[in-house]
Amino acid sequence: MSASGVYIPPMFIFKRKRWSDLLMKGCPAGAVGFPSPKGWIDCDLFISYLKHFVKFAHPSKSNPVLLILDGHVSHKSLQAVDFARENFITLLSLPPHTSHRLQPLDITFFGPLKKAINREADKWMARNPGKRLTPYDLCELFAPAYDRVACMQKAIKGFETAGIWPYNPDQFADDDFAPSTVTELPIEVSIEVCTTSVLANVRSATEHETLAVVEPEHDSALVVTETDEAPQCSHDAVDRVSVKDVSPYPRVSYTGGRKRRAEASEFITGSLFKYMLQQKEEQKLTKMTVSARKKLLIANLPTKTKIDTSKMSQPRGKGNGKGGGKKTKPVAETSQPRSRAMKKRKPFTELPELPRKPKWLKSKNTKNTCRKNNY
Repeated sequence: MSASGVYIPPMFIFKRKRWSDLLMKGCPAGAVGFPSPKGWIDCDLFISYLKHFVKFAHPSKSNPVLLILDGHVSHKSLQAVDFARENFITLLSLPPHTSHRLQPLDITFFGPLKKAINREADKWMARNPGKRLTPYDLCELFAPAYDRVACMQKAIKGFETAGIWPYNPDQFADDDFAPSTVTELPIEVSIEVCTTSVLANVRSATEHETLAVVEPEHDSALVVTETDEAPQCSHDAVDRVSVKDVSPYPRVSYTGGRKRRAEASEFITGSLFKYMLQQKEEQKLTKMTVSARKKLLIANLPTKTKIDTSKMSQPRGKGNGKGGGKKTKPVAETSQPRSRAMKKRKPFTELPELPRKPKWLKSKNTKNTCRKNNY
């Protein structure tokens, strides 16, 4: 959805390997669906969604489009970046762990949509007792719920609550960032409960009460086992103890090293991020084995190749006039250079099919062979 209240038709992802058009029975107008073996979106499915997005958003050079996404790995592929830049789409990812406050769909749309789908499912089960829901019934339940929830007010309110449009940098106060201080403190925190002066004031205030006081070696803690009234401390002594000293912020302890770097909000279609993706692709190619490189080179060869006809002058089966020369084959000229791993391999070309006689026509007794082969 957009800040103006316009909705792009949804894309359905079904956990299956083969596709069936019956899965889209009763779907909203303009919706598309794709199968996924794991049930999650990947780089190829995201490119399919970008094509679906371009079909309805109509981005152009005079009217570019800003697409705000979360930081999923499927959104950060080199193919997706190239496709977005060619179609005037700017991809911007949200900071990690902030989609519940910055993503408009999470704020105002997904919650009411889930409730509406559950309501439609209850109605379906009441109409069909003893039956169970299947993936083929999903679109029929989703369509009425989507039509009821996808309104202009929810789209506008979602962008406004997130502070994206109209742009409002003061949308969030300092209290909203308090959970981020959990991991910003050092692991070792010194907690000082009572000082020696506090202990002396407690003794003087509780002369007529039964107290059991245990003083450790450093004289820095006080343990009270029995008391009738709360001990009273002086005002100066109480000011020295803060809430953070008594109950400090928790700290997350890591047992091992971090496997991947910390992420942040990224300008995905920018030149710097594209250069980082290209460096990753080159690192993958250097780690590939020789057989994997051969498969990649064969897959990237052009389908139409130019054949050098100058080397086809010598006829087949005739060499130096003695009746048995080497057969010459045409050599294709490809635009891509051959690597060291491909030197021993023959050139991969599409040769023209030459008419050849079947073996049964070369034999003398053709009638018997035709009867055996039912010709």
